[in-house]
Amino acid sequence: MTQLLICKADSIHDDRVWFKKSHSPLSLTGSGPVPTFDCDKLLVIVRNPLDVLYSMHCFCSTQNHAIKPEFDVDKKYPEEWDFFIRQTIPCYKRWFEMVTADCKAEGMVPHYFVRYEDICCNPKETYEEIFKFLLGVDDLKGTNVERRILEVVTEGTQTYALTSSNRLNINSHRFNASQIEFVKTELAEMLYRFGYTNFEATLTSFFQFDDHTKYGAIYGEFRTSNRANLTV
Repeated sequence: MTQLLICKADSIHDDRVWFKKSHSPLSLTGSGPVPTFDCDKLLVIVRNPLDVLYSMHCFCSTQNHAIKPEFDVDKKYPEEWDFFIRQTIPCYKRWFEMVTADCKAEGMVPHYFVRYEDICCNPKETYEEIFKFLLGVDDLKGTNVERRILEVVTEGTQTYALTSSNRLNINSHRFNASQIEFVKTELAEMLYRFGYTNFEATLTSFFQFDDHTKYGAIYGEFRTSNRANLTV
């Protein structure tokens, strides 16, 4: 059941495995009755919440990561889709608040945030930074890791054509104006923190805000955190 609902790694709290994949570690700091999710380093992958929401709905509908429903839920069942958005986004917000707080807690293990969009647009540089973090080194030159990154990036570029035009923000058309505003209101801090707003004009300026006063100072803050944790 744990593997179905979350990931099997959530129930492993020792060093039986080297890498644990989890959708949501139950506890990073040991608060409450849940055992601490034990690890030496934490790699967190984030993505535009519009794409995450649709992906999550597909999984909830099919219980399968590899397939999608044969219909567009936003068109066939708009009321159910709207209900799902407004019920899920507050949970999504609380999850990021928990992770952000845990990563700032005293004694927290080194952590690194990776955006899905950066993997698509800058795969070589992004993979290099990930493995520098995981291995605790400043340079990958001459290593097998560097060789494999080049092989994977070359193969991936040829096979999947990873470009911004066909991989980013691909589900925004499923959200109406009211739903977009709801996402912006609930997730404003997260959207600024991970560079998903128009505070700067980039490929990930998915959400348009007229006033940047409240959260402009934390725009792209995850990169500062990443630099501090790169060689730890």
